Amino acid sequence: MTRRSYILVPFLIAALVAFAARAVESTNLPFAVETAIRDLSKGGSVDDIEPRMENGERLFDVEITRGEVTRVFILDREGVPIATEVFEKELPAAVQRALKVELGTDGKLESLTRSFDDGKSVFEAEILRRGRTNVCSFAVNGLVTTREISAAAVPKAVRAALNQHLNDGKIGDKFYQSVEAGTVYFVCAVEYPAKVVWLSFLPGGKLSTREEKTPLLQAPVEVRTAITNRLGNPEHVRVTLQVEDREIHFEVLALVGDKVQIFFVLPGGKVTLTPPQ
Repeated sequence: MTRRSYILVPFLIAALVAFAARAVESTNLPFAVETAIRDLSKGGSVDDIEPRMENGERLFDVEITRGEVTRVFILDREGVPIATEVFEKELPAAVQRALKVELGTDGKLESLTRSFDDGKSVFEAEILRRGRTNVCSFAVNGLVTTREISAAAVPKAVRAALNQHLNDGKIGDKFYQSVEAGTVYFVCAVEYPAKVVWLSFLPGGKLSTREEKTPLLQAPVEVRTAITNRLGNPEHVRVTLQVEDREIHFEVLALVGDKVQIFFVLPGGKVTLTPPQ
C-alpha cells in the first residue's frame, strides 16, 4: 500500500461513517427508531436497515457492527429491540445441545435470536428443512417451548373458538404450539387495521390468554405513572396488555441507553419484576 493510500484511509472511513449516518436519516424512519439506532450503534456502524411487516406489525431489522461483531436488532416502531441476533457460541450449553438435536442431519440454521417471554430469555431458531423454514423456541434450560405448526395441525375446537373471537379481524398466517408447565397451548395472531391481538387457546378451545400491544398514552394513568417513575422520561417503551383468566397486567419492555429493561405493572400501578401469578 502506498503512502497516499494510508493517508486516504482515514478519510474514506470517515466518509463511510457519515454516509451510514445519512442513510439512517434518509430512510424516513420513525423518530423513535432513529434515536434508538443511534444509541445502539454508538462506537460502531449501521450497516443496513430493512423495514418489514410481520403479523400486522411494522418492524425494522437493523444490522449494526461493533468491533468485529455484526448482529441484527429487530426494533418496533417505538425503537424497542424486541429481539436480538445471537450466535451459537453465545447460547447456554443446554440450548446448544438441544439445538443440535433439533437440527438433526437435514436441518440448516437460518437465524437465531434472543427475546423475552414472561420476563425470561427465549432463544428462537429459524430452521430450513426440505425447502421450508420453521420456527422453534428454547428456554434457557434447553426445553423447546414453542413450535411453528401448520394450520392443519390446529385442533378443530381451537379453529372454531378462534373464528368466534375474530370480530372482523384477520387470522395471521402462522400458528404456534407452545408448552408451559406441561400444558399445551395453540397460539395465533389476529390482525385488525390498527392493532394485532395474540390469542392462546387450550386444546379444547378455551381461550387462555390475550395479548395486545398498547400505546403508552392509552395505558391507565396509574400504569403510565409507574412506568415514568421507574424509567424517568421514557423514550423507547413497548407496553403489552396481557389478560389471563380475566386477570390483567401490563408487560413493559424499554430501551434505556443500549440496554433493554423488562418489568410488569398491575392496573393499580404496582411494579413487579416477574409476571403476576
